[in-house]
Amino acid sequence: MKYLLIMSLSGSTMVGIYMLLRCLLRDQMPARLQYQLVKAAALFYMVPLPFLKVWYAAIVEDLRPEHESVSRVSAIWAGCMVHANEKTYINGYLKVQMFVAAAWLLFAVMWLLHELSDYCKTRKRVLNCADQVMTKEESTCLTLLKKRCGVEREVTVYQDVAGGKTITFGFFHPVILCDQKPGSPEAELLLCHELVHIKRWDVWWKMLSQCVILMHWWNPVAWILYLDFERVSEWSCDETVVEDRTKNEVKRYLRLMILESIKTEESARPYRRWVTGFGTGAEQLKKRMENVMRMKKWNKTVAGVAVAALVFVNSLTVFAYEDTIHEGSNNSMSPDEIEYIMEGDTWQFVPDVVNEEAIEEADLYIPNIDDIRYDDQFVDAEGNIYPTQGEEPVSAYRSCDHSYTPGTRVMHDKKSDGSCLVKVYDAERCSKCGFVLIGDFISETRYAVCPH
Repeated sequence: MKYLLIMSLSGSTMVGIYMLLRCLLRDQMPARLQYQLVKAAALFYMVPLPFLKVWYAAIVEDLRPEHESVSRVSAIWAGCMVHANEKTYINGYLKVQMFVAAAWLLFAVMWLLHELSDYCKTRKRVLNCADQVMTKEESTCLTLLKKRCGVEREVTVYQDVAGGKTITFGFFHPVILCDQKPGSPEAELLLCHELVHIKRWDVWWKMLSQCVILMHWWNPVAWILYLDFERVSEWSCDETVVEDRTKNEVKRYLRLMILESIKTEESARPYRRWVTGFGTGAEQLKKRMENVMRMKKWNKTVAGVAVAALVFVNSLTVFAYEDTIHEGSNNSMSPDEIEYIMEGDTWQFVPDVVNEEAIEEADLYIPNIDDIRYDDQFVDAEGNIYPTQGEEPVSAYRSCDHSYTPGTRVMHDKKSDGSCLVKVYDAERCSKCGFVLIGDFISETRYAVCPH
């Protein structure tokens, strides 16, 4: 569940950056740059990036000087999994998170199925509008336009009914519906516009923006992204089409905008979530035409560097991801030990370099690094260290008249990732036979890098 919340935070932060730049740069910000930022925001909303936190943490660990700090993390308010006794145990906090996430995803899947039913209806309507097959002349014209726009995918163009808005439909095999006569200058401009959509896979991106709403329906910033996506998509497409065009061609393109905007909604398919189209509403027409006439300079390299820098800055939100605590043991663990690990007050994380002052300041009970000589040992009050005799049955020591000495039992467990875990228990040891009685659990210390 928290993954979804952090994804929502990351996406919203990217939308915030995009909106701030729009306010600061106003009319000087190309729609193509806006479009790249909007797509980046959609990806932040949909793709969890906890692995970036691991990478960034490793880089920071290598760059910063040796540090001497100790942190304490509550296991009660963190996900904790214990792998012991050939089973996996999950604490209550993680169970609640998993239940809420499952319910959330179930709702999103049901909504998606409803949207897919609309997709099927849209497909039926689009195919019903195809009243003829492409002629050889139309196919040749389309091939030339595809080459000019850099489109290599298979594309089909159908002559739409008169008054129908020009749209593109289809994910794998796009279909363009256009009511202009094939080969005419108007048809050439309209088809170039739709081919730019196809080249950029805009139908897929539009579907992704719909999925953002499915996953983050409660977030108002996600709705801002969704409602602004089509505007930015169309405006950036306009900039690409009219680039390097003559003044007469730009004027013809502007006239086409007006013609497409006044076409009746009945002519356009009502299920526009699954299509990209040329026309827009009359209320947006003026601003869109002004954007075409302004035609701001566009440098792909500079824009790419700017987007990459902003994406990197926004990716720092991955530090908000919460780590799930994993604990495992090859030895059998009692229910009390498992419950203590999953619901314990604190987990202690100790770096590879830490001094006594830092330990005292954190109020931790941590055995001295040099005093850990065995993976399982007993330390008496005077600091003498003895290896334990293992988990032999008590009957093996019945012949001994025990004389117990108080101390602590220290168990060292080295992990495969280079870290280690040190557990400390109250204990008593027989000075004659070496039998150890284990008592209450004292503390648990995790070292990021095992120093033993």
